[in-house]
Amino acid sequence: IEAGAILEVPLWLARILARSRTATIILPRCYGQSMREEVRAGAESIALMEVAPHFYGLGEKLSGMTPTARIADFMSTTFRKRLAMMYE
Repeated sequence: IEAGAILEVPLWLARILARSRTATIILPRCYGQSMREEVRAGAESIALMEVAPHFYGLGEKLSGMTPTARIADFMSTTFRKRLAMMYE
């Protein structure tokens, strides 16, 4: 495999590679900047089941692998905004 190659690998392998600093994790789009902006604009308008059926479960696993991405904070914000919508 050439240096700089982008590969999709299973989560368990990505975790091993990230810990050994052999690879850099590129987050799925559902945790990217554009999704964060959509949540800030209105979390209630996002159909998470369509965008990322396992948004919270996968985010929990990824949060320990990419400390700079602040996935846990993003998931918490998303959850609180969506929960508030349910109580309105």
